[in-house]
Formats: sequence, structure tokens, C-alpha cells
Amino acid sequence: MIHAQFFSSAPTPNKDTTTSTTSTTSTTSTTSTTDTAPPPPTYTTRLSTANQLTTGDKEPSLPLEIILRSGAASFFGIGCLTGLHYGVFDGNMDITMVLGSFGATAVLVYGYPGAPFSQPKNVIVGHVLSAFIGIGMHLSVVPMMDGSVLVAAPLAVSLSTMGMMALGCVHPPAGGTCLIACLGKGKGVGLVRSGVQVY
Repeated sequence: MIHAQFFSSAPTPNKDTTTSTTSTTSTTSTTSTTDTAPPPPTYTTRLSTANQLTTGDKEPSLPLEIILRSGAASFFGIGCLTGLHYGVFDGNMDITMVLGSFGATAVLVYGYPGAPFSQPKNVIVGHVLSAFIGIGMHLSVVPMMDGSVLVAAPLAVSLSTMGMMALGCVHPPAGGTCLIACLGKGKGVGLVRSGVQVY
């Protein structure tokens, strides 16, 4: 009964109001139909957006507890590599487990574990893919250039970048791994092909 009285006492809408509502609805539907999806971002727009972020925004400060935890995790992670290489094997291996690019990986993984570049797939696939590309360029392009890495080094990093982007596993420090593998100076990068150390 209460609901019936409420609806019966409700005022009858005016004809003009109904007309205006209908016209507004039709206008809205027309507008929504004419809306188009934004164009995909180009390299230039991405670059300008990144420039605005770097110049306009400031990196937020983190709590001291998080900073200390990240530092301790980095110490433990890199310490395991150096301890295994220099402690257990006494640094006498023909391959090395410690690369400069691993330091950059530690900053991302332990400092910003939630970032897309810090995910396990990005770290593992990025480093392995880039290392193989660098080794491939060192074994194929460098001999054709009489031992020069003038073309092989930029080509290796370029292919590594495109490969990681295509597979959706971009990990920026892996570009350093690719370059180290391509230069082939000193010890190898810890990869073995057919039981023979690859430089």
C-alpha cells in the first residue's frame, strides 16, 4: 500500500521535459556512436610522454624500512653469485657467474619488484635471449669484419631489444649482457655450447 501511494502521488512528467530528455538521449547516443578509439601511440609520442614524466614528476621517497630491505636483498643476491664463483670455485672457472649487468638486474628486482621489467619472465628470458644473440653476433659477424665489433655490437643490442619487445619480456639490463657477450673479452658469460666454452 505504501509503495502504491508513493507511485500514485508522484507527479506526472511534463511533455516538454520528456521531449528534452528524449532529445538528450538521442544526442548522447549519437555522440557515443561517433566517438573513435584513440590512435595507437607512436615512437614520437612515447618519447614526448617519457620526457614529461622525467621533467615534471619527481620519484617519490620510500620508507626507510623498504630501502633497508631492498639493500639487504641486493647484498644477499649478488653475494650468492660472488660467493659461489670466488668462494666455492675460487675464481678458477673458465666462465664467470658475475656480470656487470647483474648489478642493474639486482636494482630492479630487489628495489622495484613490482615493476614490469622486474618480473621473473623478463629477467630470465631477457638475459638468456640477449646472451645468445650476443654470442651469435660474436661468432658470425665479428669474423666477417676481421675481428672488429664495429657492426656486431650495435646489431646485437638492436636485435636483443627487438626480440625482447616482440616476446613481451623486456629487461633493460639484458642489453648489457648482450653487449658483454658480443664483445667477448675476458671470460665467457657462463654459457656453454656443445660442451665447449663460447666466448
